[in-house]
Amino acid sequence: MTDSEKLDLLLEKVNDIDNRIRKVEITLENETNKNIQLIAEGHMSLDRKLDEALKTLQPNTMYHLKVNHLDGEVKKIKEAINLA
Repeated sequence: MTDSEKLDLLLEKVNDIDNRIRKVEITLENETNKNIQLIAEGHMSLDRKLDEALKTLQPNTMYHLKVNHLDGEVKKIKEAINLA
């Protein structure tokens, strides 16, 4: 194989790689980046909805935490005075 043929083959491969890179860049710009943006917007919406749901649940959750804590304290007191 002559140097000229080697150079032509190398240029052909470089052009092929360049075309493939361009296709990947176009896919990233047109599809992947837009899909990531759509997912992020959906995530922000879900996050807001979760915050709204937690606001209504928060007082109820706090009562459950207090009851659980007090239940544990009652058990400790019963054990201390040998009622359990």
